[in-house]
Amino acid sequence: MNKLKRLRQGKKQVIAASIALSVIATGAFPFQSADALTRVTSESGTVWEIHDAFAPSLDTGSLRTVGSTQVQGFGNIFVKVSSPSASLMNGQMMRGFNLSYDGVNKFVSTQSVNLGNILITREVYVDTKNNRTRFFDTFTNINNVAVKVDVSFRGSLGYGTTTNAAVVKATSSHDLQVTTDDSWVVVDSSARNNKPLGVAVGSPDPFDNGLTGLGDQQKDPFTTPLAESGNEANFYGFIHTLNIEPGQSKSLVNYVQVGEAGEEGLNNLVATLDGLNGQLDTCRR
Repeated sequence: MNKLKRLRQGKKQVIAASIALSVIATGAFPFQSADALTRVTSESGTVWEIHDAFAPSLDTGSLRTVGSTQVQGFGNIFVKVSSPSASLMNGQMMRGFNLSYDGVNKFVSTQSVNLGNILITREVYVDTKNNRTRFFDTFTNINNVAVKVDVSFRGSLGYGTTTNAAVVKATSSHDLQVTTDDSWVVVDSSARNNKPLGVAVGSPDPFDNGLTGLGDQQKDPFTTPLAESGNEANFYGFIHTLNIEPGQSKSLVNYVQVGEAGEEGLNNLVATLDGLNGQLDTCRR
């Protein structure tokens, strides 16, 4: 049975939550009962922490942490549009979806974010049986001209350069170098009892472009390439480019999948990601 926990706090607990949110150097949070976010627990016991509209209302739909992995904030989107009416938020992190939690495993926008007359909505679904989360982002062009939309699906897949660094264990191109030709990547760390984590971002079909870049999420992912070494090599920005006609909508689907430790677990995760890639190409439109 799924274990779901919605955490609510009084004034003192909110202060404690502010302290806990600043602690990113370890996987332990001293004021566990005061964390202000929504948690969904998979059948395997993995705890997915989601930033929805619940206090403190980061409302990004991103993952704060994923249990038994080194992830420290992943799954938000930075969006840059070519619209002539684009605001100062152009190229920044999108928030304000007023994501509503269904009490089980799904978070859905109840309002769109308007960036230069590109309406953005988000749905986050935690598949508790298969231990993965799906991000479904839709972009609708209400301009009277075609608009180019760059989307960076991004976050920290690890931190530091030692125990908790994100080490690439596999890619769809069967090497250990992440490039725009890859449709998925698996990372892990050397931390004890850690599990590998896969990110599926889809192949070039049906947009004929696939990933158009890999950026540094701690800087401007659209102008700063992903570092190849050091702490900044943990900060992935998976970039897609959409060309959207007036009145048209296009969607991007991305998955975050947790595997099991060991060689067999890694092999099973790779097979799962290959299967998810086919679903991504079917879902994208």
